[in-house]
Amino acid sequence: FKQEQARACDATRDLYARAHALFHRDTTLIKPGQEKRLQKLTESNETLDTIYQFRLRLQDIWSQTSRNSAEMVEALEQWYHDARESGIAALQEFAERLASYRAQTATA
Repeated sequence: FKQEQARACDATRDLYARAHALFHRDTTLIKPGQEKRLQKLTESNETLDTIYQFRLRLQDIWSQTSRNSAEMVEALEQWYHDARESGIAALQEFAERLASYRAQTATA
């Protein structure tokens, strides 16, 4: 997010500053006006849109309590694979961070 904000023009940079918190907020807590701001930002930047879509997918994986453990692990592994293949450094770094937690729990 910060990399994209730094590359943006002045007018868009302000939009980034106001939308930053929305990227991290649960979608059920986003108000209609905030949703429009977020939509404007993601429509104007393909990379941010991709990052946001990955965030929504991950949120969906965690919120599906009806999945059994094997299904959840499979969904997380698919998310990890897709993030690694995205070509977006921020997603790749976050995917590696998530994978490190799995490695830590496997050795604990």
